[in-house]
Amino acid sequence: MQKEKTIKYFTKSMLLMAADDAINKNRNRQLDVEKIEVLPDSYKYPIGLSMPHNDVEWRVQIFMPPLEEDGDPVEAWLDISFEMYDSLREVTMPIH
Repeated sequence: MQKEKTIKYFTKSMLLMAADDAINKNRNRQLDVEKIEVLPDSYKYPIGLSMPHNDVEWRVQIFMPPLEEDGDPVEAWLDISFEMYDSLREVTMPIH
């Protein structure tokens, strides 16, 4: 039986909502909404790491497309509500 891993991810619209919420609630880790607006609409923005933070939110590591054609993916951190985290979409991938 092949092993699988479930990965949560943001769509661009969900990432914009989460970033706006982090700014409005003055969360410790925020993202610049203007920089998110120029990202591809069809891309899935996966969460690499997630951990409960201050018992009131999740701190998540998000991977984004490279800024340069031959560059590495960009890593960003964002604090999101428990509700937002639970609402994120998921994809299941095989582990080799």
